[in-house]
Amino acid sequence: MNMGDPFDFYDATISAGFAIRKGRSETLGELSPKPHPWLYAETTRVKLGIDFLYRTQVIAMEDSGVGVVSVRLAGFATIGMADGHIVKSGLKGLCSAYCDNFSQVLNIVI
Repeated sequence: MNMGDPFDFYDATISAGFAIRKGRSETLGELSPKPHPWLYAETTRVKLGIDFLYRTQVIAMEDSGVGVVSVRLAGFATIGMADGHIVKSGLKGLCSAYCDNFSQVLNIVI
């Protein structure tokens, strides 16, 4: 997608499989692999320092139905992205918005 280094683009990244270490992009470990809601909550609280009281200021983008459910269980709004399987899974209704491309996302968040 020619977006450059993801660490320059994203505010925080997180992945499954390792214990949390300060300054690292890791998670609670194998007990909470993607798309567990803890990943979203952990990224928001630990990596970004956003208190749960401000969860209405967080928007997650997802292209999978399971991811949408996880975002919602974590307490955040979600923008569903086309070309995944959100529609096929019947979970489009859980999305706060549904977009075909990143330009549409920008129109929502800016």
